[in-house]
Amino acid sequence: KEAGLSRGGFSENPVAMERLCGVESISAVQRRFSDGLEVLKCMADFFKEIADIERHYANAVTRLMNSTPFNFRLNMVVKWLGADTYVEVGTLKTAWDKMGAELLKLAQVHAEKAEQYTTNVRQPLMECVPQMEELRKKLKIKEKTYLYNTEDAKKRHIREKQRYLAMSDQCSDIEKKINFMKEAPAAPPPVISRVLCGHEWCVNGV
Repeated sequence: KEAGLSRGGFSENPVAMERLCGVESISAVQRRFSDGLEVLKCMADFFKEIADIERHYANAVTRLMNSTPFNFRLNMVVKWLGADTYVEVGTLKTAWDKMGAELLKLAQVHAEKAEQYTTNVRQPLMECVPQMEELRKKLKIKEKTYLYNTEDAKKRHIREKQRYLAMSDQCSDIEKKINFMKEAPAAPPPVISRVLCGHEWCVNGV
């Protein structure tokens, strides 16, 4: 029988069945559900952190592109070439501006990724947390009720078992007495006759 299953799909492994149907099954489900909720929160925290990193990188690149050290027209041309920044058309300026434009595009990409991580991933995860918290509370209440009912059923089972054993002992005693009486020598049966002249019964001639 493959996978330890009998006909009908029920496991013949007593340990597995005890875990599935026993007293600890509801507690196992509760622990599994709580673990899943914690994993969900960890995932939400992870995407929050990675979104913050993406956002921080995008903001840092944007600030750098707008900063004085990068501004080619106001610094490098004037300092290095001493030329009119609005007239300078050298290849260095063109390459520098091109690099700046690409970095700004890269910053925009990271900003969009940060928004996607927040809106499309973390926000739906966080929306599930309150519902799962409520379900976990309800499951905890059911767990307590189930365990209480189970313990009460165990106590009633023990009482009924003790009652059954006591009655079984009584039946055994009665059976022994009956067997003893069967084995004892039998007394002669009484002689019952009827007086011919009347309607009285006469037992053993009396």
